[in-house]
Amino acid sequence: MQKITDLCAIDSIVDYIKTSKKYNRLNPYQKENLLVQLFHIRNFSQLKKEDRIVLLQELEYVSAKKMKRTPEQFVVLGSSKDSLMDMGNDFVHKKLYIDKKFLLEGIKKIITPKEEIQEVKIPYLHIELLDNLFHEQYHSFLNTYIVQNDYKIVENKIYYREYVEFAIWLFLKKSEDLSTYYEPSSTSYHIYRTIPEEYYAFKYAKEKVQRVFEILNRMYGKDVYYDTYLENVLDNENEAVFDYQVVNNINEDITLDDLYQKMLAETIEEFSKVTNESLETIEYTLKISPSFLDKHI
Repeated sequence: MQKITDLCAIDSIVDYIKTSKKYNRLNPYQKENLLVQLFHIRNFSQLKKEDRIVLLQELEYVSAKKMKRTPEQFVVLGSSKDSLMDMGNDFVHKKLYIDKKFLLEGIKKIITPKEEIQEVKIPYLHIELLDNLFHEQYHSFLNTYIVQNDYKIVENKIYYREYVEFAIWLFLKKSEDLSTYYEPSSTSYHIYRTIPEEYYAFKYAKEKVQRVFEILNRMYGKDVYYDTYLENVLDNENEAVFDYQVVNNINEDITLDDLYQKMLAETIEEFSKVTNESLETIEYTLKISPSFLDKHI
């Protein structure tokens, strides 16, 4: 893979993207391979702060072409927008919102155990931006796929496995207010993290970041913040497992992946009872369904 630093100076990267005929001739995969290099600390530290949003937007254009969906437009929101923790997706209006302090200063809002909003400084902002973008792009893909398939699973048609799992979950929750599931402060954290859409959005972001940095760490040397990022990801996964153990008063030694599979099995069993569809048929449908993550990571 060619180094982007061999093509232009980091402080002139935006001009290169906008004016280079060579860059414009690249396919989306080649463009992504160049753009993600700017999120290694060695290059990110040389970027102008105002260039960050341009690069995130360009990565969104590239990803949308790969996923065959409409690109979303970034909107930077001021710090007065308390409801935005870091980055958020508005699929209906094709917008990606990002908090200004998060983008420029690396200050992210978190919810404390007392359900209070607290601001924390993220030392690995460059990786967190990439992670958040990948996370939101998974949501964009899934919402596009849902609209295309009208929330349905038609017999003898092949779907992505992630969509099938989410469609089954949605069917069982159709009479409920789904917004309560998507707000960590209004539900148990393990419930939020095991919603099929959220589980795979977090998984997609983590695994894509890992794939990217396997390459970047070979090209530019080990990013000094990479291990800290991974530790934080694992801490959040363990927090969800711990929440599950506390809520259910058990001390089961499991990972978040184990927990998701356990809850998926329960969801499938409930779906089978409600629809009179045999477990074997449902399990076979999932078995033959290709994985979106396998294709796009």
